[in-house]
Amino acid sequence: MLTCSVVEDSRDSQEPAPGADVAGGSASDRKLILLVLAPGGIREFDLPLAERCTVGRSSSAQVSIDDPSVSRIHAQINPGPDGPLLLDLGSKNGTFVNGTRLGQAAVPLKQGDTMRFGNATAQVLMIRSRRIEMARVVLPEELEVRVVEEAERCVRFDRSLAVISAEVPARGEHLEEARGLVVRSLRSLDYVALRGSGRMDLLITECTKDEAMAIAKRLDALLASRSIDAQLGVAVYPGDAPSPESLLLAAQLAMRSVRGRGIAAAREAARILQVGNHQVVVAEPSMIRLFGLIERVAAVVMPVLIVGDTGTGKEIIAEALHALGPRAGRPLVKLNCAAVPENLLESELFGFERGAFSGAVGAKPGLIEQAEGGTLFLDEIGEMSPALQAKLLRVLEDHRVRRVGGLKDKEVDVRVVAATHRDLKSFVGEGRFRQDLYYRLNALVLNVPPLQERKREIVLLAERFAAEAARASGRSTVFLSTEAAAALETYPWPGNVRELRNVISRAVVICDGPEIDCGHLPPEIGGVNVPEPVHSPATTAKLATVEMELSLEEELRAVERRRILQALEACQGNQTRAAQLLKMPRRTLVSKLATLGIDGPRRRRSAGATEPGPDPAASPKGGVKAS
Repeated sequence: MLTCSVVEDSRDSQEPAPGADVAGGSASDRKLILLVLAPGGIREFDLPLAERCTVGRSSSAQVSIDDPSVSRIHAQINPGPDGPLLLDLGSKNGTFVNGTRLGQAAVPLKQGDTMRFGNATAQVLMIRSRRIEMARVVLPEELEVRVVEEAERCVRFDRSLAVISAEVPARGEHLEEARGLVVRSLRSLDYVALRGSGRMDLLITECTKDEAMAIAKRLDALLASRSIDAQLGVAVYPGDAPSPESLLLAAQLAMRSVRGRGIAAAREAARILQVGNHQVVVAEPSMIRLFGLIERVAAVVMPVLIVGDTGTGKEIIAEALHALGPRAGRPLVKLNCAAVPENLLESELFGFERGAFSGAVGAKPGLIEQAEGGTLFLDEIGEMSPALQAKLLRVLEDHRVRRVGGLKDKEVDVRVVAATHRDLKSFVGEGRFRQDLYYRLNALVLNVPPLQERKREIVLLAERFAAEAARASGRSTVFLSTEAAAALETYPWPGNVRELRNVISRAVVICDGPEIDCGHLPPEIGGVNVPEPVHSPATTAKLATVEMELSLEEELRAVERRRILQALEACQGNQTRAAQLLKMPRRTLVSKLATLGIDGPRRRRSAGATEPGPDPAASPKGGVKAS
């Protein structure tokens, strides 16, 4: 993929006279530069303001893009009274601006526009040109590369660097003024990446923590003098992030913690932990306290019970317990007790000997043995039968396991971490969960709060999911608009992190431009009911793939749950008659009631009451990796 950016030249810089208006300047001082970022490197083209400039594959074009999807003479950039105009020259694969294919008329280019010449993507980044020292404006992708390069230099020469993330109101004149002020107040050694909805990321080279805070305070005062409220987050490497790649994330986390106007330091606002091969970011105080407790109990051998709603990320908590403890180098074995049929769960967990049952042609170790020296994670342990609960209790107390059909016990060294979204205490009272096992697991309980109680993390998670979905679909980074971010923070998220990931993944697919707005979110979240957009066959195929991968299983589960609830309601909670109505054995219905989380017999509700809707977040796969 090729990425182009139109920026204004800041070379041959000179300091302005005291009291001069830095926003001014004559047309003769201005010069446009077109940066083409290709796999082979960055190319720079001069775009004279008073002359026409052709774009194409031909070497005779002023902007030559070596890509087979680009026509020989593809498009033309013409001077205009208010800025450059883009004109398609009858290209084969078309010229696009913000996802719309150009016709015969020229279209003005403005800040934030996204262009495409065939398969070559271009982004417009324009600032007022001044012959003064100021920071260099780069693409977000280039800034990420610069951060890594500068971090390596800092480690080699024992220095430090800082990243400042800033957000200002996304109103036209304030946004342009704020961006100009920030860019012109920094050094030519620094870099600025402009993102959607008033976001900016600043890379300050050769900068300590105290110097970075001083720069942030100066920027805050400068913007306030123009009546522009800003939120700024400061992160310094090394110190505030475990790796250079997470430094931007640390600064953005700090920025998100600011309410109204102000400055926050990364270390005070959030934590970034390395869990296995990925990083876990926690910003909500309750989650910071939870991970602090996880670090303290990670080395403890005793069992742990993780409690939380479906989709809150209980599996990532289990991974953190394993990765942050002394067993990190040993296996982490996972089993979802609700996803395995009851008659197979015992052999899956404890293993079996040859001839133990029909089809057992050879011996097989169970998951408990496979987790030797490591951790066994049992998700949805509330769905385990009482008979298996008794055998699991024996493993916890005696540290011995016996395979199905076996005659000898085998000693095992396994730490058991269990998780559930059920109320196990009420299950004990109903006789559905062994009291002795409950108290064995209940000694150390970790409660994971639902996503609606983690407001500071919602937008952060959404931005990470958007970046992942954009990379998976082979497109440039997609940003959240201010309105969309506000809508996400106010939605209650009954499906928690899993629902948020699905919503953002779909929004990235149906979003044609560089920014996700409320119209790309479901109506119940964005509050905008818009008709489905017409997509190209390629986009339709991508959307179908996303829906199948992310939501087909959940959708089938929700439909099944709704049908069972309707049958129980029609039969006034009589399970035998409900099974007949659904044309299934009563034993199958009882099993599905447990799997789908439908508690007890259903009674007819009073007039006017409504049945609770299906849980779209319920999934037999258990928790998700939510960071």
